[in-house]
Amino acid sequence: MHRIEWEYLPAPEHLDEFLATYGPQGAWVALFGRSDGYLGTELSPVAGRPGWYRTIDRWRSARDHAAFLAAFAAEYHSLDLECERLTLEERRVAERPPLMPFHLAIRVRDLAQARAFYGGLLGCAEGRSSEAWVDFDFFGHQLVCHVVGSTDAAAVSAASNPVDGHDVPVPHFGLVLEMPAWEALARRLQQAGVQFVIEPQLRFRGQPGEQATLFLLDPSGNALEFKAFHDIAGQLFTS
Repeated sequence: MHRIEWEYLPAPEHLDEFLATYGPQGAWVALFGRSDGYLGTELSPVAGRPGWYRTIDRWRSARDHAAFLAAFAAEYHSLDLECERLTLEERRVAERPPLMPFHLAIRVRDLAQARAFYGGLLGCAEGRSSEAWVDFDFFGHQLVCHVVGSTDAAAVSAASNPVDGHDVPVPHFGLVLEMPAWEALARRLQQAGVQFVIEPQLRFRGQPGEQATLFLLDPSGNALEFKAFHDIAGQLFTS
């Protein structure tokens, strides 16, 4: 996936028009949507910078974005000129280097349970497999579940460390998601009746590192954390 990020300081007298134009139902989304490779746009305030907003445009690939610019250059330029009066400042956010997929192999008691949890509940596509192991596309990363016989789920999850008033299981693994993706996942798990180790919630509320988090166990007792920030680039390592 390819993402384009911009930050804007809207003119106060044009704030409502700016939000309508750059939001998910606005003119830019309508234009981008004419291209097959466009996936969606998010508009949100920039954490720690009052008055500023950030857009994140997602494309299937950099090639798809380039094809859009070539096909709709005139329309893009015209809309860009129309929108100049809406902002006092704007800047393109520097592109972050692409993250390399992580690989993690974990113990499971039963491959059918693992498939039901990772493939069914979490929606991870299955890759290679054998009678003893199975690969999953874990949100773009590689997760391998190995059957190693009986494991004691209680023992695996017994160790913990306190974080913001909650006992966080150690070890655990997981992902940092965009906030809308985290909210959708939390709803999906709640609707499925999942028993959480730590319920979906905000921690470090009001602090620079404020984040959404949830913890759960897979059927073999491995602890997973899914977290999210309103501004991943600005908050991920902020204390």
